[in-house]
Amino acid sequence: LRMNIFRRHKFATACGIGLGCWTYDTYFKHERFNRSVRTVFAAANTIYQYKYVLEKYPEKLFEVHENVARTWFDLCSRNGGLYIKLGQGIATMNHVLPPQYVRLFAELWDKAPSIPFSEVRRVIEEDFGRPVEEMFSHFEHEPVASASIAQVHQARLLDGSTVAVKIQKPAIQVQMEWDLFLYRAMVYLFDRAFELPLYWTVDHTCDHLRKEANFYVEALNTVQAKLDLEKFLPRIYVPSVDTSVLSRRVMVQEWINGIKASDPEQLTKAGFNVADVMHDMIEAFSHQMFVSGFVHVDPHPGNVLVRKAKGKQHEVVILDHGLCVRESEAFRLNYCRLWRAMLLLDIDTVQDVCRGWGVHDYELFASMQLFRPFRRNSKAVHLEKSTPKDLYRMQTEAKERLKKMLQTTALLPQELPLIGRCLNILRSNNKRMGSIVNRISVMAEKAAQGLHFNPSNLPIVGVHGGFRAYYDRATFRFHLWMLSALFTLNETWRVVLRFFSRKDTGGMEDVMDRSVAEVMHQKFGVQVDPNVG
Repeated sequence: LRMNIFRRHKFATACGIGLGCWTYDTYFKHERFNRSVRTVFAAANTIYQYKYVLEKYPEKLFEVHENVARTWFDLCSRNGGLYIKLGQGIATMNHVLPPQYVRLFAELWDKAPSIPFSEVRRVIEEDFGRPVEEMFSHFEHEPVASASIAQVHQARLLDGSTVAVKIQKPAIQVQMEWDLFLYRAMVYLFDRAFELPLYWTVDHTCDHLRKEANFYVEALNTVQAKLDLEKFLPRIYVPSVDTSVLSRRVMVQEWINGIKASDPEQLTKAGFNVADVMHDMIEAFSHQMFVSGFVHVDPHPGNVLVRKAKGKQHEVVILDHGLCVRESEAFRLNYCRLWRAMLLLDIDTVQDVCRGWGVHDYELFASMQLFRPFRRNSKAVHLEKSTPKDLYRMQTEAKERLKKMLQTTALLPQELPLIGRCLNILRSNNKRMGSIVNRISVMAEKAAQGLHFNPSNLPIVGVHGGFRAYYDRATFRFHLWMLSALFTLNETWRVVLRFFSRKDTGGMEDVMDRSVAEVMHQKFGVQVDPNVG
């Protein structure tokens, strides 16, 4: 009897301690531990589904995709913070991920919750040691926008100027290191479990996510972007930062009245040329990527506004410079060489750049940069003829090809993952707007400019002089003309089809996405839906 009472007391004590720890973690530490436990379970389910269920029952491929996608979507939605950013990144990868993932994760663009004004007030007063009323003559309690890490409020300074106040959510600093530790652990686990070289990206990614959560860094990034862009691109504007009201978690910028660049209906109603807006947006990020070497790598639709400006048909305003990458000069120049060579089908240069980066499959790597197939010979693929078992076999074979491509990760530039993120979001933005801009042509021109090769004039450096210079320039211009002609032909064909049959074949991004879908199916056994995202 005494033993049973002792056991009951022991069980009750353990339950009490567990409940106390859960309560403390939930209400005082923003679920730091609980979120980590949920992540571990999601990772375990992923490995179980893909390593056990799929290997034993390859015909359940689509069910496994659905199960794992739902697991991670629920995790990102519930955990919030950096997990929302992770999920939003997945949502833009419709060209390489199965549709089960993309359709679910697209919902995360509207899932970032806001914090109440009481917490906003507490953050400001903790960082500045003064009441909100002593710093602002007016402060809107409801945010005008809420993202994964911060939210924005409209306010007025004491001098009467209207400003945007960016407030970091208080949970972020508490959760950051736990989340990054779990991120490292999960990538390492997947690296080992699936025998794929993934871990090489971790240090660079974690470093930039820490910087994104430091508004002192974002203020410096904003100043740098303003210097890089406004001098060379007159229709691009970066809002100024008020450094007198700045802390690690609070940043004040001038208020911008504008229309989201992702809303073509409102842009058209306001009298803007949507194609010109998208062209300037792609040109701005391409300029950073190939010319200035300081790149805003989070160009999602909420970070770009369009407004009227005196003496200009429009002005594209770029916001939120928290996640930026400074390229090394060696990487910038080689990336310019790679893009110019891809346009010219200069296979020797493409192979040379890839070898220098330890990449052994230049066709696959070039396709990943262009988001369209880069290959000498193409073969049509009929997606509907493959069974789940066929797809699983092809995925297993393709894993070996990917491992071979990335076998020398020590040579791979650390900039590549985040630059790839920027490229993919730009592709997705253009597709969402109807593929109204010849994105590859715009980027190739900037790549040539980044090599000091101006297509409109003689090359300055880096290209042989005399006849060779004229030949290179003429060849480059001819390829750009061919690309533009193809773009115009596709747009004309769309108009004709819509007129006679009311069907739309889609813009150039849609055409390229369908080509990528074929390659993903042919070489990786991955069925993607080019109509999503």
